[in-house]
Amino acid sequence: VEAEISLYPNPATTRMAINSDEMIRSISILDIKGQMIRTQNVDASQAVLDVQDLANGMYLLSIVTDNGRIVKKVAVTR
Repeated sequence: VEAEISLYPNPATTRMAINSDEMIRSISILDIKGQMIRTQNVDASQAVLDVQDLANGMYLLSIVTDNGRIVKKVAVTR
């Protein structure tokens, strides 16, 4: 069963909050081509990502929980 994960705001400007009903182990930000931008270890059911250094555009969040990996599409706009 896939974790319930909510992201907001989407599109984001400076930060994005991520909430899960499972423990989040890590979150990776990838560009739309799949290039890794950065990874953040979490070990909690909520996290805040700082995205103010990212250029406008679409990104992929790869969220690793105890039950696997979930990929979400997010937008960054100014």
